[in-house]
Amino acid sequence: MIIRWPDKIKQGIISDHISAFRDMMPTFAELVGVGVESPKGIDGVSLLPTLLDKPAKQKEHKYLYWEFTERDGSQAIRMGPWKAIRLNVSENRNAPIQLFHLENDIGETKNIASENPALIAKLEMLFAKARTESEIFKLFK
Repeated sequence: MIIRWPDKIKQGIISDHISAFRDMMPTFAELVGVGVESPKGIDGVSLLPTLLDKPAKQKEHKYLYWEFTERDGSQAIRMGPWKAIRLNVSENRNAPIQLFHLENDIGETKNIASENPALIAKLEMLFAKARTESEIFKLFK
């Protein structure tokens, strides 16, 4: 994302803060004075501290979860340097989890799930906990 806000955002700043589009609404809410707290019922956090170069005040996501119903369905979680992906979940809701350490493998070329069984167990729980059933976007058959 590229943002320009003269006299507010320093030119040339690069941030590695992990965020998602869901963070835009709370950011805009804070900008217009609705408040620092995110509106109820959404998962986003305001990015304003990051934009204003105040990283110590930036709230962090414990993890980000997303899914796609296309191509037999997939789920993913980003948690710190870790990215977990589960493919073909429409056919097999318990499909194996692939795990990548993005700081060491930005191209996601080495699946290290078998080397991290405790983390995989935690991710299994997060995949179930984070998911909200939808009548419109059906992930599982």
